[in-house]
Amino acid sequence: MNILLTGGNGFIGSSFRLSSPHKIFPLYRNVNYSYKENSVFIDLTNKKHIINLVSDLRNLKIDAIVHTAAITPFSLKNKLNYHHDIVMAEHIIYLVEKLNIRKVLFTSGWNIYDPLSHIPIKENSDLKPNTDYGISKMKVEAIFKNSLKHAFLINVRFSSIYGPKQTSSGLIPNSVHSAFKSHTITINSLNTKRDYLYIGDTMTAMNKLLSLSRKQLLDINIGSGTSYSVQTIITIIQQIMKKKYNIDVTLILKINPTETVPADNRLDISKARQVINFEPSTKLINGLENYIAWIKQNE
Repeated sequence: MNILLTGGNGFIGSSFRLSSPHKIFPLYRNVNYSYKENSVFIDLTNKKHIINLVSDLRNLKIDAIVHTAAITPFSLKNKLNYHHDIVMAEHIIYLVEKLNIRKVLFTSGWNIYDPLSHIPIKENSDLKPNTDYGISKMKVEAIFKNSLKHAFLINVRFSSIYGPKQTSSGLIPNSVHSAFKSHTITINSLNTKRDYLYIGDTMTAMNKLLSLSRKQLLDINIGSGTSYSVQTIITIIQQIMKKKYNIDVTLILKINPTETVPADNRLDISKARQVINFEPSTKLINGLENYIAWIKQNE
């Protein structure tokens, strides 16, 4: 299987692996287009680049596109940049048509659901995102559903992914960096819960999904099946820092703490268990140990 992978620079894209004899053609964000040694340097919002890519790949059979590239809350200068997600989606559709690609896996997310959804959140829960990021993911899903008539579309609604190679902001990265730098962790809430999925389990799920032979549209939640409070996450990080690095980390709670909406984002993963026999295998403490060790090595 030949896989065209967008977002090669990103957390998920840079972590993506396939077992032999499958082959990955990664696309890396770049202002100038080039194709060399099966790697593509490209601006996915530039139509000329897309046309060049079609020309370079026309003699290859590309079996699937894994679309992980996206504008994130951490890469924005203004809200209008989310329009780039729509442009990229339209260009993905163009690639699918011109290269006769039969499978598209889109990394969507839990952010597309109504924050007041009943927990655990099922795939048929209301799509009513309360952030621009979630709205963008929802729009891209809709564009793909309306336009990819001859390709098997898999919309993967991931929970909160963490692990080695994660450099963006978030509770876990921010807390670990602060623990090493100042031996303190400052938080604004204690009880907000999140469903944390380790990057290794993320890759396992994606490989299983790409192996599916079915043809109909698939919306599917992928998460850990459990959610953890901010306080639990911080406590585990404190324990690891003490045990592994002999660092005492002090917790600082801001005055007038505010819980985040949604209060919990735990996903119902019963469909994933049924369709791809998915069961996350990484315990939270082990995943955090791996991530903290990676930060220590790369700081």
